[in-house]
Amino acid sequence: MNSFLATDAEIHKALYLKLISRELVQLTPLQKNMFEKLNLELQYVDSDHYILINPDLYYRPYNILCLEKLYKHVQDIQVPFLTSSTLDFINIQKQEPVKLIIADGQYKGKGQYDRVWQSALGRQIQMTFGPWPYKNKVSPSLWVAYVALTTLFSFHADMPLLFKWPNDLYLGDKKLGGFLLLQQDDRCVISLGLNITFSSVMRGFDSLYSFFKIDSREIFINAFLSKVTEPIPDSAIILNFLMKRSFFYSGQDIIVTTCDQKFSAEARFIGLNKDGSCSIARNSLKTPQRFYSGSIKPIHQL
Repeated sequence: MNSFLATDAEIHKALYLKLISRELVQLTPLQKNMFEKLNLELQYVDSDHYILINPDLYYRPYNILCLEKLYKHVQDIQVPFLTSSTLDFINIQKQEPVKLIIADGQYKGKGQYDRVWQSALGRQIQMTFGPWPYKNKVSPSLWVAYVALTTLFSFHADMPLLFKWPNDLYLGDKKLGGFLLLQQDDRCVISLGLNITFSSVMRGFDSLYSFFKIDSREIFINAFLSKVTEPIPDSAIILNFLMKRSFFYSGQDIIVTTCDQKFSAEARFIGLNKDGSCSIARNSLKTPQRFYSGSIKPIHQL
């Protein structure tokens, strides 16, 4: 699939443009399979011809001419139509200039612990920014969660947005997006995925479209980068903000599970810490513990 995408990127882009323009398009079985894996909702017409269901939910491909405002934040901007992952363009171990990578679709988008991020071509923000200099006492993961939520609130103040530790963004009880952070010394790479118009009841995903549709994805990216490059507030402000909008409330009964699945136990959620960990009280122990990686879930969801 990798070589197929790499050699025919312009063909795929042309087919996508026709589909979102409500044209009847002939697709090979391989092309149809690829688009469906990227969550395009196709309707068969006849003789291998297809139309796109709800084309208004799909954005036109990024145009470098439309990204002018972003150059005040970063000089190196790359805009592949399809890629394995935007994270593949940046090597945090090398001393290289800050880059911004934006893709319309990813076929191997990365989540926490090497999980695959579900890509929806033309219906998400899929971006990576860095290596970005970060020197602050609060964990960059909490800072990015704070920036992402305050950016979203600037578009619609009444959305029930929540931060689910350690790196997920929720709209009520459904996942809206997530971020992945790489850090080395004082450099940080932010990779962000956000559902703009893509939702799935079966997978528990929701999108901003539940409340509104932004005119362009570039508007959100510009607002996000503007906040990332602002002075960082005091850690107490960030922690207070995130605790008020935490998916978990203090005293809630939870199940904690390590990332390697070797440990799972009932506990109570206590709160977030500025180093990016969360404090939990396991029923079998008297002293609260800090939990640095893994997952936590409300007991009532299990």
